[in-house]
Amino acid sequence: MLKKIQWLIWLVFLGPFVWYKLEGFQTQSPFLLTLGRLHPLVLHFPIALLMILLALELALKFTRLDISRVLLKGFYIISLTATLISLSSGLLLYGNGSYSGILMDQHFNGALLTFGFLILAFLFFYFSERKPQFSKFSVFILLLANGSAFYTGHQGGSLTHGKSFLTEYLPLMQTNEIVGALPTDSLVYLYEDMVHPILESKCAGCHSSLRAKGGFSVSTLQDLFKKGESGKLGVIHSLPDSSELYRRIIMPDSVEEHMPPIGKTPLNRKEIELLKYWIKEGAKPKKFISLLPDTLRNMIVGQLITDVKKYRFDRKRAKLNQGQIENNMKLLAADIEMVIKKDSSAEGDLYQISNRFPPATFTSKKLLEMKPYLDLFSKVSLSSSDIDDSDLYFIGNMSNLRELYIQKTKVDGSGLVYLSKLPNLKVLNLSFTGTDDKILIELLKFPALKEIYLYGTKVNFAVIKAAEAYKPGLKVHTEEGPYF
Repeated sequence: MLKKIQWLIWLVFLGPFVWYKLEGFQTQSPFLLTLGRLHPLVLHFPIALLMILLALELALKFTRLDISRVLLKGFYIISLTATLISLSSGLLLYGNGSYSGILMDQHFNGALLTFGFLILAFLFFYFSERKPQFSKFSVFILLLANGSAFYTGHQGGSLTHGKSFLTEYLPLMQTNEIVGALPTDSLVYLYEDMVHPILESKCAGCHSSLRAKGGFSVSTLQDLFKKGESGKLGVIHSLPDSSELYRRIIMPDSVEEHMPPIGKTPLNRKEIELLKYWIKEGAKPKKFISLLPDTLRNMIVGQLITDVKKYRFDRKRAKLNQGQIENNMKLLAADIEMVIKKDSSAEGDLYQISNRFPPATFTSKKLLEMKPYLDLFSKVSLSSSDIDDSDLYFIGNMSNLRELYIQKTKVDGSGLVYLSKLPNLKVLNLSFTGTDDKILIELLKFPALKEIYLYGTKVNFAVIKAAEAYKPGLKVHTEEGPYF
């Protein structure tokens, strides 16, 4: 009777997995979705048990340790139960619809495969009491179960942290140099090895050759001696207090001209002193730190070496990752038949996407293919495409989106609520869509919106004027507007 009850329980638990594979699974139950959120908490337990089980089986087969079969059987049952609980919570987490795609399928299939291997290993272990020759199969299958668990964990990590989460640092291991390491102390250049990495880490996000905000760049030594839009030289030989770069760095945080701006990591005291000394000594490109006065060298450079090594390491990793992203973007552009390129006006490594000419058909399916890269887009032009309001859910996940052009689409405005939490969305073109007065009033709640194009919509001119009066700084255009 007890065995029948056990089988019934197993069937009740396994039923949803069969349903998932045949029909898919979704739930709107808050209770079940809350249980699903426990998945990250419980998934590590069965992985640890799998490793312990394999170790016990190996010890039983290849050592003289006296390990009780009752103990092993208990570990198998606990492992099976823990794995089933992890699978169940994962299925419930999937049920909210937030996770989908190839990675999700691979992660779930890997979990099912691991569970299947564990059941098979337990069966061989169970029957080995009568037929000892079965015992060698349980060890082999446990090895497969551990390998499958590793694969499943990698796919899960890729889901939450990106495809290169596990392999991010592997290409760095192939280089002959130690990433971030500096040459022998006496061969370290003050600018090249110390000052430049600091400026690149703290300033290049806004002031680079790609995005020279204020007309000023720190990308090269030559750039530092040029004038920005202020008309003042960034660096003046031997005159730190007259150098605009140094002057802005030492300004109080409360001053608008202070650099970096509020919210960015400022240079610390040691880095500022080093920059001042370098400029004061002539801002020379070839000056060894070994030539610095001992007191300054010990006080500043000695303490900064660790930070600079980290800056160099982070920069190397960022460049490597950027190369991978650029390659992925080229493949994505070819796949969805769109134009994707760097957004030179955006801070950081962000991209813009627009249609080719003549335009290709752009559907919801192509938008789904962009899902792994949604946070990398700052400008999106999907004008004259087949997207509708349901597709705005995915666009609402573009956390860095600043400009969106969706004129002449199937959008009627009901899905614009998905965009309401975008912190940087400043320009929105809704010309020739179903937008009406009610939708425009809702758009007033968007935190950063500065420009809206509403030509050919159902919005009344009086409502437009009232909206502009209600929200100063917002410009509502009654012209078709740009496509990018």
